[in-house]
Amino acid sequence: MIQNHLPSYCYSKNKIKSIDGAIIHFISAKNITPDDPFNLNTILGIFKEYKVSANYLIRREGGLIELAPEGRKTYHAGKSIMNDRENCNNFTVGIELEGGTDYPYTRPQLLVLGQLLAQLMTKHGFSADWIQGHDKVRANWNEVYPLKKASKKVDPGQHFPWDDLFSMLDNIQLED
Repeated sequence: MIQNHLPSYCYSKNKIKSIDGAIIHFISAKNITPDDPFNLNTILGIFKEYKVSANYLIRREGGLIELAPEGRKTYHAGKSIMNDRENCNNFTVGIELEGGTDYPYTRPQLLVLGQLLAQLMTKHGFSADWIQGHDKVRANWNEVYPLKKASKKVDPGQHFPWDDLFSMLDNIQLED
C-alpha cells in the first residue's frame, strides 16, 4: 500500500470512534480527461477541488493507495443510512475504485478489494452485511427522508460484482 494522503482539508482531524463497515465507490476523470479517465493526478485533483475524500483508492492494475491517515473520518458518503444507522462517514471507511458506469472492474482491483475488506473486517469485527455501495446507502437516506432527498448515487454501478466479492469474503472468513 502506498500512502498518498490528500490535504487535511479533505478529511476530518478526528478519528472514527469505531469502524463498523465500508462503502464502495467508483471514481474517474472521464469528464475532465476523456482520453485518460484514470489519470491519478486528475483524480486526486477532483478530491481536492470538492474537499472530499475516501480512505482508500484502488487503481485499475490493483495498486492500493491510502488517501487519509488510518482511521480518520473521511467525507465520502454524505447523506447516507446503512442498516438503520445514519451518517455513514461516522462509522465506515470509504473505498474508491477507479471505474465508472462505462468501465467494468478489473480482476486485480477485486482481489485487492477483497483482501482489504477481509483485513478491515478482521481488525474491526464487522460482517459482510456492513459492506454496501454508495448507491444503496444514499437510496436508504432518500427512502427515510423523502422531503430531504439528496442527489441519487449510482456507484459502484451496474458492473460491480457483489456476488463475487461476497463469495470471496466468505472463503476468506472460512480460512481464518
